[in-house]
Amino acid sequence: MHACARVAEGAEREEIWDRMCEIYPPYVDYQNNTERTIPVVVLDPA
Repeated sequence: MHACARVAEGAEREEIWDRMCEIYPPYVDYQNNTERTIPVVVLDPA
């Protein structure tokens, strides 16, 4: 399967990030330990 990668932004990123933090709570610690915004990469089927 081929896919195109892109970085999620805005509301899409927040929605995905919140879901991922529910699934894997240590992501919250990762974000709290850095000043940068951790990117969320989405793979769209190509």
